[in-house]
Amino acid sequence: AGGSVFSFGNYVGGLPVKVNGNITNSNVVANVSGLSYSGGLAAVITGDIINSNVSGSVTGSDYTGGLAGKITGDIEDSYAKVVLIGAKYVGGLAGEIAGNVTKSYTQGTITATGRNVGGLIGQLNSSKHMTIDTSYSEMTVSGNNAVGGLIGGTVTGDAADTLTSFTVINSYATGNVEAKGGGTAGGLIGYAYGGTVLNSYAKGSVTVTGQNSNGFGYPVSYTHLRAHETSQDL
Repeated sequence: AGGSVFSFGNYVGGLPVKVNGNITNSNVVANVSGLSYSGGLAAVITGDIINSNVSGSVTGSDYTGGLAGKITGDIEDSYAKVVLIGAKYVGGLAGEIAGNVTKSYTQGTITATGRNVGGLIGQLNSSKHMTIDTSYSEMTVSGNNAVGGLIGGTVTGDAADTLTSFTVINSYATGNVEAKGGGTAGGLIGYAYGGTVLNSYAKGSVTVTGQNSNGFGYPVSYTHLRAHETSQDL
């Protein structure tokens, strides 16, 4: 599919807006513009994305992603080469995911004004354990708070952090990361509880205006990360 999709409302996607089922072997070259829940493939997906990709741009508000604004399901063997503009919950592949990511990557830039902004995923949100495996981001990422080269953050709220368990393994991020709102930022992860990072690294610079960053959003160099243990519980 190709072309441009514009809307003054919510729920905008390059393919069908809301999908119940899997998206497989799909290719979209498009410029997508809307408000909340905007994605290059679809706005909201309940199902998996497999062997699919998007090239172009996606402009939205909350829940904006290169492939999907929000997905309940897995992403596998897929990529997004996009320019993303949004508010909060903005990610190179998905603004929010409840699922796993395997053998997938992103390239491009993200410019956001809110929190939970990540080069691969903006926000992790699931009561089940999630895994990010053999995936990477080469995106330059800019947001307000909880800004990460790979993952922005986990869902926040009363006791919510105890629900989101995840593992990042064999993955990396190389883009520069910036938190402009005095919040947290990290080369890999902006803000998280209950996670484990294995054999993964960040290479880009991390800039935080007004405040230092977190536990694996700690602005260390590529050399430092490679010289120390690559396993850390958050």
